[in-house]
Amino acid sequence: KRQLQLKNKPLPPLPTEDLEDYTKKPRVIALYDFFARGSLYLPLKKSEEYIILEQYDPHWWKARDQHGNEGLIPSNYVTENKKSNLETYEWYCKHINRSQAEVLLRQKVTQFIQ
Repeated sequence: KRQLQLKNKPLPPLPTEDLEDYTKKPRVIALYDFFARGSLYLPLKKSEEYIILEQYDPHWWKARDQHGNEGLIPSNYVTENKKSNLETYEWYCKHINRSQAEVLLRQKVTQFIQ
């Protein structure tokens, strides 16, 4: 009888701060792996999603992974999680203009033909 009573108990509600993290905090995707070199840092795994908790420093942000671990991450190793975000693709080059891209493409084509 005691086991039946425990099974019917409702789960406790989520803390409000956890709900805020999933609805209001920005989410990012790791562009690269990052190996933490101490307990202050959070390791990143490429293509995984992280929640940004604090952005007080432009280079290091406090983040939380899917397992609830928190720590600092390099801000240039992540990009905003959007479906239209090209930075998540390996072939995307952020700091290149059209003429530079065409030169690179021509080089690749001539190398392939030879």
